[in-house]
Amino acid sequence: LPSWEYRNLPKLVDDVLRTNRRFIEAARDLLLGSLKDDFVYRVQRKQFMESLTGLIAAFARMLDEPKSRHRAVDNLNRFIVQNYLVAAHVAAVRILVRQRAQELDEADTRALVEQTAEAALESLARAQERFDQAVQEGGWGVRPRDTQ
Repeated sequence: LPSWEYRNLPKLVDDVLRTNRRFIEAARDLLLGSLKDDFVYRVQRKQFMESLTGLIAAFARMLDEPKSRHRAVDNLNRFIVQNYLVAAHVAAVRILVRQRAQELDEADTRALVEQTAEAALESLARAQERFDQAVQEGGWGVRPRDTQ
């Protein structure tokens, strides 16, 4: 029997959301100086990118399947692009803060990093809630037990 890719997508999306949260937390901790080095940040970034790569591969395979087996194509495409943008923006902020550290007011920078990280984490929590609800309501074309 065929194994349709859309059945794997909920777990893969969930993995991306989970690893993205860890990545944002590690980036925040690194920028705030809570980490002694960037090892945790690099591990979390790697896990985030690996989970995103897994989702992209499954998405591409799904697009090769019959159209009747496609699920949430536009939403998944946007989700993938937005997650890549998160990684790019975090990398850019990290570089800018490191290069301009002497010019930045430490208190203002800390406050901005904390506010930005909190906003990103809240956004990810809302995305997780909406995603979980869509899966529970069958919006992905899978029943909850299909995602186990």
